[in-house]
Amino acid sequence: LESKLRRALDERQFMLHYQPKVESRTGRIVGLEGLLRWNDPNGELIPLNQFIPVLEETGMILGVGSWVLRQAMTDLRRLRAGGFPPLRISVNVSAMQMRQKDFPGYVAAAIGGRSTSGLDIEITESVLMEDIERHIDALRKVRKMGIGVALDDFGTGYSSLSYVARLPVNTLKIDRSFVADMTGSPEKLAIVSAIIS
Repeated sequence: LESKLRRALDERQFMLHYQPKVESRTGRIVGLEGLLRWNDPNGELIPLNQFIPVLEETGMILGVGSWVLRQAMTDLRRLRAGGFPPLRISVNVSAMQMRQKDFPGYVAAAIGGRSTSGLDIEITESVLMEDIERHIDALRKVRKMGIGVALDDFGTGYSSLSYVARLPVNTLKIDRSFVADMTGSPEKLAIVSAIIS
């Protein structure tokens, strides 16, 4: 699998599929989330859970992650050139990417000096909490580059709401475990309301 993945990166077998982000009041698409897929030469789309762990274990996630950042910006420029309204594209960042000594430099190198307008990165709460002070500093630098930051799976990690005010994030993505049943559970509704407040 590892050798197939190396070949996949060399032969550009990876692709990004985009999931729309829809504003609930208007139904308008306001952004896209880039989701990595592997198009195996046999014509099969390999599920993420079958290859991401190998990419992370081998360190190949750094190369693939750089490609994802570049590809998202390329696709965003194509959309804008095609007359689409201004959208933002977000991509997920892995724990290994965040652990880079110079994470902002890693992101800048991946994008290659191009404009970062319209790009958001998403990190999970658990990754952020691994080394909160260092990650806060790195994310502040990323924000200065014009890149938005979203905190994914919020509510599943170990952070307290007191940290939220310190986090250099634009968006909190409240974990589905709270949102799915909030209309039927006063407790979950209270938690979601408190987070939003």
